Amino acid sequence: MGGYRLKKMVYDHSCNKQKNKTMSEKKAQKEHDAFSGENVKNTKYGILASSIDIESLPDHKKPNQVRDEIPTLNRCGYMKSKLEFFGETFIDLAKVSNKPALEVGCAYGWLTHQVLETDSEIVASDISREHLEITLKDAPHNKLDNLYISKGSFPEEVSFDNESFDVVMASRIIHFLKGEDVKKGLDKIHSWLTPNGALICTNCSIYHSSVKEKMSKIFEERIQNKEEWAGLTQQDSFDSVHDDYSHSFLNCFYKEQLEKLLPEHGFKIEEIRYFDYPGDPWPDEGKGHIGFVARKVAKN
Repeated sequence: MGGYRLKKMVYDHSCNKQKNKTMSEKKAQKEHDAFSGENVKNTKYGILASSIDIESLPDHKKPNQVRDEIPTLNRCGYMKSKLEFFGETFIDLAKVSNKPALEVGCAYGWLTHQVLETDSEIVASDISREHLEITLKDAPHNKLDNLYISKGSFPEEVSFDNESFDVVMASRIIHFLKGEDVKKGLDKIHSWLTPNGALICTNCSIYHSSVKEKMSKIFEERIQNKEEWAGLTQQDSFDSVHDDYSHSFLNCFYKEQLEKLLPEHGFKIEEIRYFDYPGDPWPDEGKGHIGFVARKVAKN
């Protein structure tokens, strides 16, 4: 009798484990189906947000804000949530475009949401499904017909038809690419833009406080030696305050480098400057980041 009870307990425990596993699998399948179910509408810009069952998406807890920024879930830096010149320019150009705008590396979608509030269309692209799910959940629900979702690693996995966009924003993402991927990314964006379309981009500069203390002299030597990617920095050279949120490397830029690089890939620079974000706590003297607005022209 005792053996029977033991066998029954083992059997019940096994059934419960199987039941829990089945429930977990069903939940995962439901979450997966939210992006790929029969009602999901795939377009040339990505998945139309209004066709996604947003209520079925899992809840994700965003990390707490650190200083003036929110860490990403995939250790690719932080998302800013205050407008500056380049973000404002992106919104202004999105408002007058007859095509959706594109934000590459949207993180939690704060800038995407600002564009949606103007009744403009936008494609939110990111490598992280979790980021895109948060972007969807936090989006104004009466604007979902204007939002498209595109998941993939840039530049390898993200692809659009030629001349799909009048304006593309890449905010604090290109500095997570090494040299050849930077070039590949610029070439892809060039193909996606309409003639005279605008690429707006912000990145950490070689003067950013996270790297300048340990790397400034090394940067200077590399620049003097005309190294192509003089600002490439490994994680062990970052300020330790970023250890919990940093990528394995950072490809920092400087003005003269971009002034040479962009024309080589079919872009005419309209505006380029060093700047700090509003509320940036670092003593970077207005040079911690570098941003540009560049127009698509014919390649040489």
